[in-house]
Amino acid sequence: MAALLPLAMTAAFQARAGDAEDCYNDATLRQTEPAKAAAACRRLAEQGDAQAQSVMGVLYAYGEGVPQDFAEASKWYRKAADQGNAKAQYHLGLMYAKGRSVPQDLVQALMWLDLAAAQGDALAARSGDQVAAKMTPAQIKEAEARIAAWKPTTSQ
Repeated sequence: MAALLPLAMTAAFQARAGDAEDCYNDATLRQTEPAKAAAACRRLAEQGDAQAQSVMGVLYAYGEGVPQDFAEASKWYRKAADQGNAKAQYHLGLMYAKGRSVPQDLVQALMWLDLAAAQGDALAARSGDQVAAKMTPAQIKEAEARIAAWKPTTSQ
């Protein structure tokens, strides 16, 4: 029986047919069946899907289908942001700018916001400008160095 437990736990997170649709096109489903959207996204996110991880961050940030939990939101945003997901980078940058469940860190905030902006996220560009206005030249230089050194990771 004990040998079956790891197999059962792995099966719980294996993506199912329809999970991508339920997760990625989740606006309506989040309103009508938020727990179903969260379950679909979690299965994909646990397999390293960056888009699903970003959506999990949103679900935890707003308490849709899961209990509201900013620490969980930042965890999922970070996994997706590390893989280069612009939406997650934007949200993670805002969390660092505001100190929401992570220590307030304007250098980290600007790094993530500028990485998202470089992918065409206009909100991230505006937010990055607002954050940069609060920073010293040395802090901006540090953020730029981190951006230059940043490399996306593989799925996690």
